[in-house]
Amino acid sequence: MLERIDASIQENKRPQTLSIEKMIQGPLSDAVMHVGQLLTLRRLAGCPVEQVSYIKAEVHAGQIRPKK
Repeated sequence: MLERIDASIQENKRPQTLSIEKMIQGPLSDAVMHVGQLLTLRRLAGCPVEQVSYIKAEVHAGQIRPKK
Protein backbone atom coordinates (compact mmCIF):
# COMPACT_ATOMS: atom_id res chain seq x y z
CA MET A 1 0.00 0.00 0.00
CA LEU A 2 2.85 2.38 0.81
CA GLU A 3 4.30 1.78 -2.65
CA ARG A 4 0.96 2.74 -4.27
CA ILE A 5 0.64 5.89 -2.14
CA ASP A 6 4.24 6.86 -2.91
CA ALA A 7 3.72 6.29 -6.66
CA SER A 8 0.52 8.36 -6.59
CA ILE A 9 2.26 11.24 -4.83
CA GLN A 10 5.15 11.14 -7.33
CA GLU A 11 2.71 11.14 -10.26
CA ASN A 12 0.68 13.90 -8.57
CA LYS A 13 -2.43 11.71 -8.71
CA ARG A 14 -5.13 11.81 -6.09
CA PRO A 15 -8.84 11.04 -5.99
CA GLN A 16 -10.57 13.75 -7.99
CA THR A 17 -13.05 14.34 -5.16
CA LEU A 18 -10.35 15.22 -2.61
CA SER A 19 -8.09 18.23 -2.54
CA ILE A 20 -4.56 17.76 -1.21
CA GLU A 21 -5.60 19.68 1.92
CA LYS A 22 -8.49 17.29 2.60
CA MET A 23 -6.22 14.29 2.05
CA ILE A 24 -3.74 15.62 4.61
CA GLN A 25 -6.44 16.66 7.09
CA GLY A 26 -8.42 13.44 6.62
CA PRO A 27 -6.90 10.01 5.97
CA LEU A 28 -3.24 10.93 6.46
CA SER A 29 -3.78 12.74 9.77
CA ASP A 30 -6.01 9.86 10.93
CA ALA A 31 -3.23 7.37 10.17
CA VAL A 32 -0.66 9.50 12.01
CA MET A 33 -2.97 9.71 15.04
CA HIS A 34 -3.27 5.91 15.16
CA VAL A 35 0.50 5.52 14.90
CA GLY A 36 0.81 7.83 17.91
CA GLN A 37 -1.67 5.69 19.82
CA LEU A 38 0.32 2.54 19.03
CA LEU A 39 3.54 4.21 20.17
CA THR A 40 1.88 5.22 23.43
CA LEU A 41 0.70 1.65 24.01
CA ARG A 42 4.20 0.31 23.33
CA ARG A 43 5.66 2.75 25.86
CA LEU A 44 3.08 1.71 28.45
CA ALA A 45 3.92 -1.95 27.77
CA GLY A 46 7.61 -1.29 28.41
CA CYS A 47 8.81 -1.69 24.78
CA PRO A 48 9.18 1.85 23.47
CA VAL A 49 10.21 2.57 19.90
CA GLU A 50 13.62 4.19 19.45
CA GLN A 51 13.32 7.97 19.17
CA VAL A 52 14.22 9.42 15.78
CA SER A 53 14.24 13.00 14.51
CA TYR A 54 12.15 12.93 11.36
CA ILE A 55 12.84 16.64 10.81
CA LYS A 56 16.51 15.78 10.24
CA ALA A 57 15.83 12.58 8.29
CA GLU A 58 16.85 12.29 4.65
CA VAL A 59 13.65 11.96 2.62
CA HIS A 60 13.77 10.75 -0.98
CA ALA A 61 10.83 10.19 -3.32
CA GLY A 62 10.40 6.51 -3.98
CA GLN A 63 12.29 5.34 -0.88
CA ILE A 64 9.75 3.75 1.43
CA ARG A 65 12.03 1.17 3.04
CA PRO A 66 15.30 1.51 4.96
CA LYS A 67 18.46 1.37 2.87
CA LYS A 68 20.12 -2.05 2.95
